[in-house]
Amino acid sequence: QGLSPLDQLPGLFEKIADGVSEFTPTTPEIQQGAKSSYNVPSTLLVKFEDDSIDETEIISNVFSEGEKVPYVQKVLTGTHVTPCAQDILFENPLDLLVPSTVAKFKDDFREKLLVEANGLSSEVLNFVNDELNEKPAMKTEDDLDSVENE
Repeated sequence: QGLSPLDQLPGLFEKIADGVSEFTPTTPEIQQGAKSSYNVPSTLLVKFEDDSIDETEIISNVFSEGEKVPYVQKVLTGTHVTPCAQDILFENPLDLLVPSTVAKFKDDFREKLLVEANGLSSEVLNFVNDELNEKPAMKTEDDLDSVENE
């Protein structure tokens, strides 16, 4: 698995510790973009319990103004970097050579390490599945051709 996103974390933590709370694009730019050109049927907003730089409330307010944008908001355990979690203890063929007690420890540790990221993955998958199940089936080219010929 790629570890390059991990290389970015020390710099990000340093900026946050120094009080930086504005990133690119800025909050006003995001608000303006959401108001002027955000056109989707529904959006999943995820807020993490321990996230001091979260802007979910700001964007949900923008979605609620004027032409309302449908959204679902979830609050999950985790931090701003929860989506960056990597499975560094992924299974590999050498695991077959490891004694079962060590393998169980590794599996338990892996599960605890990824519990918040897995929670996020589940919420995203549930949202997408719900959205797909609510939408009418997409028409195929054959369906479109038969409508044109009628």
